Amino acid sequence: MNRNLFFTPTDILLPVHADMRRWSVIACDQFTADAGYWQTVQDTVGDAPSTLRLMLPEFYLGKCDEGAATRKIQQTMHRYLDGGVFRTVPHSLVLVQRTLPGSKPSALRPASRRTICASRHSRSICCRISSRS
Repeated sequence: MNRNLFFTPTDILLPVHADMRRWSVIACDQFTADAGYWQTVQDTVGDAPSTLRLMLPEFYLGKCDEGAATRKIQQTMHRYLDGGVFRTVPHSLVLVQRTLPGSKPSALRPASRRTICASRHSRSICCRISSRS
């Protein structure tokens, strides 16, 4: 019996030259309904490649043309995939370690599908990766 069926390696795409302060966008629950938060995120990201361009924050639901926004997200995904934004780390897994302020690091956990922003032909675009040297 293969006990590793739950975890399947795939090709992981990581940004090549991204400013990670602008690439990684986190929708924190306490800020998702705050227009000022999203304006600050927009101002920080500017025109740089960013996961902000790969998602439609819940804040904008019902406040924009969601179909047009979805098409723009899909176009951005294709532009990032075809435009050299990523390097491929073949046959890999991503582990995420969650640390809360004032607590010890929790156990390492594999990234769930919710941490993956996009997928195309068994390649995945991940929002945030941190590694130890």
